[in-house]
Amino acid sequence: MKFLIVLCALVAVASAAAVCKECKWLAQKVKNGNPKSHGECTNAFNDGTTEACKDWFWSFPCIQALKAVDNIVCEDLMRNKTAHESCEGNLFC
Repeated sequence: MKFLIVLCALVAVASAAAVCKECKWLAQKVKNGNPKSHGECTNAFNDGTTEACKDWFWSFPCIQALKAVDNIVCEDLMRNKTAHESCEGNLFC
């Protein structure tokens, strides 16, 4: 039984790491000023299948990673009501 619990925990950590890597990649594209990145980011974070990515985006490490990004990124996301609610409490926005 303990083995199964450990196995489940390892799978969860691996999945989270994969999502985190994907989100960091998108964040880096925004930071680098890739012209397609705003749309890709908005699509990824507004897509219901990437809730984990959305959660990571609004987390402290992600906000720190995006500090150098122009506020236009936040303004784009705030046009979406859900994104606005998530964005509202962040000093970055």
